[in-house]
Amino acid sequence: MIIRQPTNTEFVDLLTKANRMKLDVTNCKAMQFHAAFINSELVGFIRGLKRENINELATLGVLRDFRNKGIGAQLIKTLQSKFNSLYLITVKPKYFKKLGFHPIQEIPEELSFKYTNRSLWHGYGKPVIMHWKS
Repeated sequence: MIIRQPTNTEFVDLLTKANRMKLDVTNCKAMQFHAAFINSELVGFIRGLKRENINELATLGVLRDFRNKGIGAQLIKTLQSKFNSLYLITVKPKYFKKLGFHPIQEIPEELSFKYTNRSLWHGYGKPVIMHWKS
């Protein structure tokens, strides 16, 4: 597996797949993403955003046929190597807890809209804010 930034053409494919998964792709740019490829096939992606006071793991997706193979964990480790602290909002806290993230109660100002915007959660459950620090 190779993890790198996507080309413009790969980015279009990435956005299509992210939209099908109903993931957050609000105002995204190719340079915000790292993508995982196996034999030149896009199998997963992650987006890190540097906000005013925090860094956010904003989007993580692994294609269905490639899940449970450690690809998501490798993508997260890639992002963790770029930032010394990451925040995220998720409906799957157990997954992220295994990767060193901890639930927090205080909502960072930069994430308050995302947290309270119920349409982003598509009925998948109550969102949890988590934090990781190196």
